[in-house]
Amino acid sequence: MTEVIMSEAQKIYFQNLQNGVTEAYKVAETCRKQGLDSRNYVEIPQAEDMASRVQQLLNFLQHRNTAEQIRDLNKQFDGNRELVAIEISKIVCWESIVDEYNLDFPTLKSKFQKIKTTKTDLEIGLAIYHGVCAGLAVITEGILVAPLEGVVDCHIITNSNKTKALAINFAGPIRSAGGTGQAISVLLADYLRRDFNLEKPILTKQEIERYIEEVLLYHNLQYKPSADEMRSICQEVPVYITGEGVGKEVSGGRDLPRVPTNNVREGMLLVMCEGMLQKAPKIKKYTDQLKLDGWDFLEAYCATPNEDNDTKVTFKPKDKYISDAVAGRPTISQPMAQGGFRLRYGRARGAGLAATAIHPASMIATGGFIIAATQMKIERPGKATVVSPCDSIDGPYIQFKDGSARRFNDGAELTKTLKGVSILDSPLVETVWDIGEMLIPFGEFRENNHPLMPSPYVPEWHEQVLQRLNLAYPVNFDEAVQQSKENNIPIAPDYVTHFNDLSAEELQTLCSKIKLDMGNGKACVPEDALTLVYKLNVNVDYDDKTAQYTLSGDSTAVLINILLAGSKFTGSLDSFQDGLEFANALADYQIKPRVTFRIGSRMAKPEKVSLRQMKPPIHSLIPVGYDLKSRSLKEASMKGTKNANIGWRFCPDCLTEKIDPKKIRQEIDDGKRTRPEQFTTETYCRKCDKPTEFAYTPSYKTPKKDWPKLDYSKIWSEGFAVSNYGDSTIKGVKGLTSKEKTPENIVKGMLRHKNGISAFRDGTVRFDFVDMTLTHFKPVEIGLSVEKALELGYTHDHLGADLTRPEQICELRAQDFIAPTQLKDQLQQTANFVDELLIKLYHQEAFYNLKDSSDLIGHLFATLAPHTSGAILCRMIGFCDIKGAYFHPYAIAGRRRNSDGDIDSLILLLDCILNFSRTFLSEHRGGKMDAPLILTTKINPSEIDKEALNIDTPYAYTEEAYLQTELAVNPKDLKSLFTEDFLGTEKQFEGIGFTHDTNDVGETPKDNPYTSLDSMREKVDAQFKLGAILHGVDNEDQSSRLLDRHLLRDMRGNIRAFGQQKVRCVKCNHSYRRTPLTKSCRQVVRTERVALCHSCGCYNLPNEKTKTLPDNCSICSKSLDVEIKCSGKIIGTVYPNSVMKYNTLMEHLIENFGCSEYNKQKYFQFKEWTQDMFGLKKKGEQKTLDFFTNPK
Repeated sequence: MTEVIMSEAQKIYFQNLQNGVTEAYKVAETCRKQGLDSRNYVEIPQAEDMASRVQQLLNFLQHRNTAEQIRDLNKQFDGNRELVAIEISKIVCWESIVDEYNLDFPTLKSKFQKIKTTKTDLEIGLAIYHGVCAGLAVITEGILVAPLEGVVDCHIITNSNKTKALAINFAGPIRSAGGTGQAISVLLADYLRRDFNLEKPILTKQEIERYIEEVLLYHNLQYKPSADEMRSICQEVPVYITGEGVGKEVSGGRDLPRVPTNNVREGMLLVMCEGMLQKAPKIKKYTDQLKLDGWDFLEAYCATPNEDNDTKVTFKPKDKYISDAVAGRPTISQPMAQGGFRLRYGRARGAGLAATAIHPASMIATGGFIIAATQMKIERPGKATVVSPCDSIDGPYIQFKDGSARRFNDGAELTKTLKGVSILDSPLVETVWDIGEMLIPFGEFRENNHPLMPSPYVPEWHEQVLQRLNLAYPVNFDEAVQQSKENNIPIAPDYVTHFNDLSAEELQTLCSKIKLDMGNGKACVPEDALTLVYKLNVNVDYDDKTAQYTLSGDSTAVLINILLAGSKFTGSLDSFQDGLEFANALADYQIKPRVTFRIGSRMAKPEKVSLRQMKPPIHSLIPVGYDLKSRSLKEASMKGTKNANIGWRFCPDCLTEKIDPKKIRQEIDDGKRTRPEQFTTETYCRKCDKPTEFAYTPSYKTPKKDWPKLDYSKIWSEGFAVSNYGDSTIKGVKGLTSKEKTPENIVKGMLRHKNGISAFRDGTVRFDFVDMTLTHFKPVEIGLSVEKALELGYTHDHLGADLTRPEQICELRAQDFIAPTQLKDQLQQTANFVDELLIKLYHQEAFYNLKDSSDLIGHLFATLAPHTSGAILCRMIGFCDIKGAYFHPYAIAGRRRNSDGDIDSLILLLDCILNFSRTFLSEHRGGKMDAPLILTTKINPSEIDKEALNIDTPYAYTEEAYLQTELAVNPKDLKSLFTEDFLGTEKQFEGIGFTHDTNDVGETPKDNPYTSLDSMREKVDAQFKLGAILHGVDNEDQSSRLLDRHLLRDMRGNIRAFGQQKVRCVKCNHSYRRTPLTKSCRQVVRTERVALCHSCGCYNLPNEKTKTLPDNCSICSKSLDVEIKCSGKIIGTVYPNSVMKYNTLMEHLIENFGCSEYNKQKYFQFKEWTQDMFGLKKKGEQKTLDFFTNPK
């Protein structure tokens, strides 16, 4: 194992985590050995690094030395993951050919060269497949599902000239690998096929046109190439890319010999369009490095055109973030519009990895639509962000009904001013002229390859200037002016307002209208000039007695100072670009802009914290069959014994016949043999004291007599005896989708229900949360006592001082997290469930022994992302009252996520390793996604997603860094600012800084109107009410976009769905593509034996001894069994009201807020269609022919 450099404190931390894992695994192994589960061992292996994850992930690597080979290659290529992937793919491929796995490279190469020509096409395809999957697993850090599910196979195809080529078959889950992983998988295949002298594929005309048609039919692509691009690239790629068919059927290019499906091949399209085309520059770099021929075609896709050869960077408004407006989710500001979030560089404790920060008062000013953990779509530098609170930046500037206005830099003060009422309902508020600042780290520009935008002149920049000159920060305006003049530096930004938001003419007008009351020391402004003052964001006080408006606050200082000169200025104003240039001309000191750029934004996904439940919720993975509508296990127990679609198993020692598990089901279905009597449904043989093995699962062809039977009454009574609990609402599942279809122990379902929780499809209890970045915390913020913090290893604060007070700031350890307070009770219930399970089912001691939910602090969890197949070990250290979970950026990047609104899950560690089973996972494509197949116990910063290496680390940016923003430099030119600069040192785990502190990382409004309001009409009303308050929002534009991108599309889709709908039975819920001619359900629900033969009409007497009817008619030998049909009422699945649900809302928007004429006409056309469709249009008076031929 390669040693990772870290401090002694960090080593102790990781050792403590490992000790906790070892203890939990010991308990789980003891329980599993009792044979009460589908496997008698823990099914989640541990992995300490990427190399071991790769080996554990892929079954065909289990008996090899791949992990050690990857570690050696990592050293050889200095951690270059792509080169490691390419080389390990070759080694794995060659090993599969020679069938030896512990050879040194020269010996392996020699044996491969000798034996490769003796292998069949099937063996070569399998070996290349192994190599591609291994290389892709390295690219995806051994945690994604792409190598398992995304690459289906590799096989050899024959060209028209009789040469052989390589084909690689992709499936939809290859999407999780990202564009780079998708493209490199093709590069790996090409690299390996050369060792077998395979040629490039020669495509037929039909195959080429088939590729083009599929691009047109598939709509879920980030980049959709033109027909010419697709025609070119599919012929140039040196391997044949195909895929599984999952989408619509194609109309042309059907039944092609080398294309196995007539459906759209999703995996192929993802690789071709989002991989090969979008990642062409990166692939070209590696093909050049490896000196691979045949990749020159990528040059055409690597060019980055430079318009007009102009190297000057300009920043223009971009409206992509509001292009997909959603009802109830408001726009916060138009692109780069005044009133939107102002750019400020810096990193708060809860920022980085796509997360940014805004003031808690700004959250209040959005009516609670934007709170901690809410996803926002933003104009730049990336696509989306989740915000955390930071109270050391500017909050909103708000105008009230009486004309007064002020900036709020205290959320509690704003709440008090609003008298506890939402700003949406407050009778006091007129307009929010400025929503405040958005704190964005340099790393976000670096990650998104976005040029740095000029920074506003902020106090922390001024501090760096003064530090260079060994000057103290000025305590008043006079001192600031003196410093500026004497040292030729800008004046302190505290005394500067938003001059560049006014034109020179507007600033001169304002200067001429402000009157100075020298006696009272006040600057009075007339009512007709207030709008200009509001644009400047200067505080305005209103005196009821004198009915006067006066300016106040430090930010008025420069304005008042230049007042006289401004009002008497007689020169031309045409030369001044804006009010700031005019102010600089008036002042005898330098004024830099307090605001430069604004970031357009809108609300996207609401925050989320919840117990993950199946739909409908289930408690136990036991199939009750499709004849029980309620899925109640209690109801199933009343049915007694019945056939169940579960797997047959056998004990190898008890079985007296020789069987082939791969063939036995087919043999039984075809009547070639009978089922062995020793077959069982038990997972453990008590007689031989060993686990049973899987034989087969019955298919619809299997005779019912060969289906396993479950005695539900016995299962229920035995479960009740153990759990001492039973309830009629304990739910099972209709059927299992896994290969082995092994039922879960019913005791687990009973105890889950007793403790108020439900199961996920893999047998665990999951909790969903929004990923939130956090690098530092105060124990007082998260309910952590100093004593407990010391026990957890937090002995010092982030500055190195001994931890003695809960208000001190500590640096968060890489695998620690802070859980949302909202999950307190359910986490405790889950721990209680596990303890009760240990005691009652496994006869072990309780593990958690919780008296209160706070006792969970210090316990271990597993966390994973939906598109991964590996979990990350983590430790909970406290609770925070937000609707998200705070994690270290390394832990988030370790599961290949970021904080842009991603939702991941959490599992109590012992619940995870005790109750998870691979036998519960679906055998269908994608079944292994979102499953903890591996547990990573230790995070290595060099082996996680590279986005985490762009976290800003300084406690203050240098003056040089701020100056570089004015040059719009590439952020990759900035040095010694990011975690990447400290890889391979102790500082890679410790020593990350932050530039802006906040009082409490949990200071945020608790409820979002989008989730708290009931109806969509209420949400939209709140959305537009906010739009009317925010200065940066155009409600007409918001209305038009909402109609065009959401409501009208929804209506159009519902009209289509109504015309293509299925129908269903209200009794048994069976669905039909078309209504049966009988107009009633013809689904067979059971069979009954009758005396009257339905074939010949004879009456058959029952057997005198058994009193039962014979199987067949005594006259015609036909079966006496008759099918009993459901005969339930057939109804539609799409109703008129669902088609027209937004009609009233759309008319309300059009009438009150307006929209484009095109959208208005489109709505009324749709409305007319629906009225005609449902017969709602008023019928006019019937006209005679005379009406048309002889009009009056």
